[in-house]
Amino acid sequence: MTRAALADYLHAHGETDVRGALSGGWGTLQFYGIGYHEMFPKPARVIPETRYVAIGASFLNGSVSPFRPDEQGNLVSEEERINYLAAYRARIPEATFGNAIFLIA
Repeated sequence: MTRAALADYLHAHGETDVRGALSGGWGTLQFYGIGYHEMFPKPARVIPETRYVAIGASFLNGSVSPFRPDEQGNLVSEEERINYLAAYRARIPEATFGNAIFLIA
């Protein structure tokens, strides 16, 4: 029930959207009234700013990062892939859900 707990927390803080890097059907957050905006870039897509970022542990440590080729077919380097979310690693999460999802303000 981590999705429900995350949604409840966001609602309690007046939020209806979250940027994130989560696996396993997080698009279902919409059923809890939360818009989920994936943090990984897609061609010609702007990722909206949100107050919170929800990041799964595997994404945070760099072991999972679903990068696709850009418009020219180029891939990011292995180092870029692993460190894409590195800026969030040293930040203290405001809340943690299921010992696997970190919510960072």
